Amino acid sequence: MNERSWYNRPKLAFFVFAAVTVCLIACAIRIELGESNDRRSTVFTVEFDYYGMDADKIEQLVTIPLEEKILPLSGLLELDSSAENGKSVTTAYFNKNISSKNTYLALRNGVDTLYASLPRDVQKPRIYASDMHSASVLCVAFEKKDERTREAIESALKKKIESVRGVSEVIVSGGAQNEVLVSFDPEKASASLQNPSDFSTVVRDGNTVSPSCTIQSARKNESIVFDTKLKTLDELRALPIRAGTGYSNFGYLAEVRMRPREPDGIVRIDGRECIALNVKCASDGNAVALSSACRKILSAADLHDIDYTILYDSGREQLELIKSVACAFLQSFICVVLIVPFFYKSISIGLFILLLLITDSVWTVGILQLLGFTLNCHTIAGISIALGLISDPALIISELAETSSTKDEFLHKVRKTYAPLAAAGCTTLLAVVPLFFFDAVVPGTKNIAAAMCIMISLSIIITEVFVPCCIYGKNRFLPELIPYRKIESAYVRGSYYAAQKSVSHRRVVCITYICCIAIPPFLFLMSGKNLSSEERGNIVFASVDYEPELGAGYIDESIRKIVPYLKENTGVSFIRTEAKRGSADIEIGCKRSADTARIREYTASFSRFVPDGFFHVPGGKKTPRKKFARLKIAAVGDESEMCRAYAEKAAAALAPLKQVDSIVLNFKKAEKEYVFVPDKTLLIKNGLTVESVASNLRWLMFGPVADKWLQDGKEYDIRIAGKNLQKASLSQIENIHLPLSSGSIKFASLGSIKSVDKINKIYRKDGRRCAYFTAELSGVSTGTAASLVSERLAVLPLEKGYRFSFERDVAELNRDYRTAAGVLVLCVAGIFILLTALNERFELSALIVSVIPVSLVLPLAIRFVSGVPLELGDITGMVVLSGLAVNNGIYITESKKSRIVFCVREKARSILVTSLTTIVGAVPLYLFGGDSFSRCLAFFIIFGIIDSTLVSFVLFPGCVARIFDNFIGGMYE
Repeated sequence: MNERSWYNRPKLAFFVFAAVTVCLIACAIRIELGESNDRRSTVFTVEFDYYGMDADKIEQLVTIPLEEKILPLSGLLELDSSAENGKSVTTAYFNKNISSKNTYLALRNGVDTLYASLPRDVQKPRIYASDMHSASVLCVAFEKKDERTREAIESALKKKIESVRGVSEVIVSGGAQNEVLVSFDPEKASASLQNPSDFSTVVRDGNTVSPSCTIQSARKNESIVFDTKLKTLDELRALPIRAGTGYSNFGYLAEVRMRPREPDGIVRIDGRECIALNVKCASDGNAVALSSACRKILSAADLHDIDYTILYDSGREQLELIKSVACAFLQSFICVVLIVPFFYKSISIGLFILLLLITDSVWTVGILQLLGFTLNCHTIAGISIALGLISDPALIISELAETSSTKDEFLHKVRKTYAPLAAAGCTTLLAVVPLFFFDAVVPGTKNIAAAMCIMISLSIIITEVFVPCCIYGKNRFLPELIPYRKIESAYVRGSYYAAQKSVSHRRVVCITYICCIAIPPFLFLMSGKNLSSEERGNIVFASVDYEPELGAGYIDESIRKIVPYLKENTGVSFIRTEAKRGSADIEIGCKRSADTARIREYTASFSRFVPDGFFHVPGGKKTPRKKFARLKIAAVGDESEMCRAYAEKAAAALAPLKQVDSIVLNFKKAEKEYVFVPDKTLLIKNGLTVESVASNLRWLMFGPVADKWLQDGKEYDIRIAGKNLQKASLSQIENIHLPLSSGSIKFASLGSIKSVDKINKIYRKDGRRCAYFTAELSGVSTGTAASLVSERLAVLPLEKGYRFSFERDVAELNRDYRTAAGVLVLCVAGIFILLTALNERFELSALIVSVIPVSLVLPLAIRFVSGVPLELGDITGMVVLSGLAVNNGIYITESKKSRIVFCVREKARSILVTSLTTIVGAVPLYLFGGDSFSRCLAFFIIFGIIDSTLVSFVLFPGCVARIFDNFIGGMYE
């Protein structure tokens, strides 16, 4: 079938069109809502628990060996670790372009290998697909009815929510967990010559199911399995244990009972004690889908009449944001449709444009679903920006149908549009395609690029394949409700007059044009550069740091004094407090996002109510709508004490800067700790070692978890500890008796005990120790703030091997913007090569491409004069604009008229319609898009297209006349 026969068979074309549409509609309705893998990196956190072990020992035994296994993994960007009493946490950031599945398997293998070499007392490690400092996606508060409330919540919800795709971690806080406590009598244990660690061995051996051997025969193999799993607590009490030369049982030497564990923290909502459930999203998870699944689990769970309140839900907030961007898309859709009647009289043209917009949008969503994309703010923003572009080919074909006297003439003209339409589409695609590889710098650009590429490509296919089959010969004209002729006369005369003036003053115009080319690089370099978009959300976070020795009960009572005063603010919806040993966290919910800055400042004013703690509200001194930067800096070196000293010196050096609002040290001072100095001679005489003494004390005082016990489908820890020694005084510790082969010995007689100050939490970055501090600056962009801080820190004297290090995002800020500038240059070069290949006129292609920097003058100038720093959304807008700005130049030079002024006059309607549809397609996104990224992207599209349109009428004709004295159009002839 040739081209002409296809265009003469509209019924066949309609059937093919309808079949494709139905298939893609079926795909479109299955697309998933929400962001997916929109972070700059893939994140994994590994957590080890080793109860009773101090920070130094855990660092040497767990943290450093784990780092040595992670550092060789491919794609590793950054490694943050911390070691504290009883716990090691390591967070690894990997390049998102590396397979997350392969990365996890390699990480899992390294963790399992390390765990197999560690003592049996180390708890099984947990791997989470999120940052240890990342905020929760969903927070639910449950009314605390009794001590069994937390157990009921965990059994009904935790496992189910953890199984939801995209969930990284489920944290239940507040209340008490039940556990099996084996509380042995130290004196009886010593008399029985039993080490506390022997109790752990007996429990593990008596509570296991393990294969022993296999009986092989000629027909089959049968395994023999030892099943000693404990069914009841009475079975645990009856376990035999050696006592001296004879045997006894657990019930004689220890008290075995189920009891609530000492709570790690106290959680309250508006002053009432409750249980909190926090759900974290994986780095590649979809918060919207996760939120929806968790809400379904909550509504279906049998909670035994326990009331709950969803405090905040980031997934639901993202869904509302998507709805706002979708609403902006619909407004753009309506605006584009309403513009057409002002330039075309035919009703069919308006109907075809409407049909094209609907069809192209549906087809795009369907193909996005087939390619594995989700419908989120970025994909909708890409579709909204492309709305004005996809109407261009259809308007050109419609114009040909309106001006052709016969169908043969119309089809002849259609064939001649293939090259210019393909060129215009390819120039836009050349600018959009690099965004696929820009996603690691600006998260979300891949979604924008995919939506725009698909939509623009489909618009050309639909316009060239399906529209000519049915548009010709069906034109009906609108009544003269719109003064069409007057509008046409006005813009034709105006464009002709502007072009004529430009040609007559071509020398001045050329000089002005050259200056405009040189201005954008200057403005780009001089403008401030921000790391990220504005802060969003309705939650104000605050923290209070106390002396490390203070317990959760005292801190809870102290924090409760603030709550009534905070509730007096009418903009506050809830107040969540969580008191822990040495610190407290406060979350304040705001009824409206607009109130967040005011309530943040209001909350910061209550620091006087916490005289014995340091009350900090991030951004509490930030003036609304003022430029603001928060920098987290690490003093990196070999010794924690030196790193902390340098961090304190840096804080003192930065505090006098007028731009600095606050400096916060992200570590606590050293805690008081008792240190045992053994007499090695006495140890050897009594057949003891330092390790055995330390192990005995750890089991006696800290009560590590020896094993797990299952009952009625619920898992409980079996904890072994000395009776009444968890909160022992110094005199009690000195009087502890340790078992020997021939009796026992008093602990104090083996050495001396002294009090020292010791760091109980060690921070590490990329394999070295560090100390963090945070600087908050206002009135400057992120780039300027980093430069100011770097200059001030550079003059501080540091010992060899010590340095200051910014967060990875800040450290790579200038590189990211240089990358963005490089992408823009590559786009310009690609467009130039394409145009030169099509028209074989080097100078003309260079002149058309030069419109790109000129079109950036207006948006960059507005940003520079207003003092608003550039953001990553602006950079994305500049890249996309590079593919749009050249279209007007292509339309003008494609004309066959003999003089440039006639070329401009002939193409005035096409230029104005395409520019206006692109602008009005982006205006609603700018006004109502919701997120800062979409607004920045739309800002550059709007003002860049305005700039390029003015240049097309005012400057471009004069430059063409100056460079090409005898210009003849038809660059594609």
